[in-house]
Amino acid sequence: MNNIFERCKKTIQNTTAGVRGLEITLETKIREDLGIDSLDMVDLVLNLENEFDLIFDESDLNVSSFITIQDLVSLVEDTSKREE
Repeated sequence: MNNIFERCKKTIQNTTAGVRGLEITLETKIREDLGIDSLDMVDLVLNLENEFDLIFDESDLNVSSFITIQDLVSLVEDTSKREE
């Protein structure tokens, strides 16, 4: 999981302006702590799909349900398991 977290963190930092230099942990709140809005989330999800070479199921993409970085890591983990 640590590798998935690190790759998610890197993708967030590369995708979202103003996030570089901020501490990001699994408990970091996406909207409150990082200021990521719904449009940024769509872009982030697309970049995570590219980073991990995955296609997320539409039923998993209710962006308002992503509260913390752990939620994004779990999305990647769950999707990876389904595609194995």
